[in-house]
Amino acid sequence: MWDGETFHTRSFPQHTFQGISASSTLFLKKIGVLWKKSDKHDKDYLAGQLDLGVFGKVQIAVFQTPEKQNEQSPDATIHLFEGD
Repeated sequence: MWDGETFHTRSFPQHTFQGISASSTLFLKKIGVLWKKSDKHDKDYLAGQLDLGVFGKVQIAVFQTPEKQNEQSPDATIHLFEGD
């Protein structure tokens, strides 16, 4: 989990994904990497790449939503870098 400043991790056995508890039979495949960055206005975001398998790798940026409008509003948005 990322709160805009700090990454929060839990040990593997406590992870729950969409109601499925992780166990030794659940394998999580790493599909990308992200680095914490700051823009020219000193706003933090994450940037990196996703490996889409046969579709190749894409560059992305993840920005925290500044103010959530309601509980259903996303906590972050993912942006795809297009072009070279």
